[in-house]
Amino acid sequence: MTQSSSATALRLIKTLQLIPRHSTSSRRRIGTRQLKAALEKLGFQISERSLQRNLKDLQQLFPDLCNDGNRDALGWYWKEQAVPLDIPAMDASMALSFEVAHHFLSPAMPSLMQRLQPYLDVASRLLDAASPDWLEKIHVEPRSMPLQPAKVDESAMDIVYTALINEKRIRGRYRPRNGPVAEYELSPRGLVLRHEVSYLVATTWDYEDLRHYALHRFVPGSLELLDTAIQPLENFDLQSYIEEGGFHYRLGDQPLRLRLKMKTGTAAHLAETPLAENQKMKPIDDDWVWIEASVSDTRQLRWWLLGLGDQVVVEAPEILRQEIQLDLRQALDGYDHAHSVAK
Repeated sequence: MTQSSSATALRLIKTLQLIPRHSTSSRRRIGTRQLKAALEKLGFQISERSLQRNLKDLQQLFPDLCNDGNRDALGWYWKEQAVPLDIPAMDASMALSFEVAHHFLSPAMPSLMQRLQPYLDVASRLLDAASPDWLEKIHVEPRSMPLQPAKVDESAMDIVYTALINEKRIRGRYRPRNGPVAEYELSPRGLVLRHEVSYLVATTWDYEDLRHYALHRFVPGSLELLDTAIQPLENFDLQSYIEEGGFHYRLGDQPLRLRLKMKTGTAAHLAETPLAENQKMKPIDDDWVWIEASVSDTRQLRWWLLGLGDQVVVEAPEILRQEIQLDLRQALDGYDHAHSVAK
């Protein structure tokens, strides 16, 4: 293949990739002028007339490639269930990867999975042909109590994705857990999947303090994408923000030197997945072990300790020991009161 024909083939592939997929929630199209501009950004020079001819030729080869018939400026799109163009073709390993992602992400991001449905269909057909019982070989087991995912407005997800990628602001009406519905203008900084809830990390208006917005609490149909760039935020990095406790509900800036007495069987998993790099474990007897580690002072830590019940005793720091004792006493009082009322 000559250099000229290679460039033409690559340009045609890129043209197909730049055309959006139609969906019931987002009737996206792209005109020839926008396609021409996008191709030029990628280094491909082509006239608008030549591009129009290319599109008509491609339409003959790909029946799922459509236009809206607009006389002034044709808008091009792929049908929602168009078979994806895979270069290279999907193999069994890639198909299994898609299915594993489907099982993990469906509860938290159903609208994303809907967008990937054509790929999932291809993966499913390939796996069915290779091994009809493949589905019986995969299971996703939640570590905590399984809950139903919060329902998110599909159009809101599309707007959030677009805003994150293009670094644009969004505006919408939001219902806090405790408080009335209010309108916010947000600069999106990141998206965090936390169990069955997806959270948008964002700053509000022109402020710099970061807040979390559960996507399912946006009033359906109220979210809109603005043409305003996000408020600059110096040195922000989502991964660092999370690692520093941004989603663990930090209660103090200084780490805690945690000392626990834990049942041997319960502590076994901490030998493989330690609380911290400096964790130390020492057996007390056949039933108990000592555990020491430096950990962040967070609500997450307290929820974890309370969830272990009688399998753990906090020895230090003393203030945390007293907090856990008080919480357990109040829980016991609640059970005693409920029992006496029932009688």
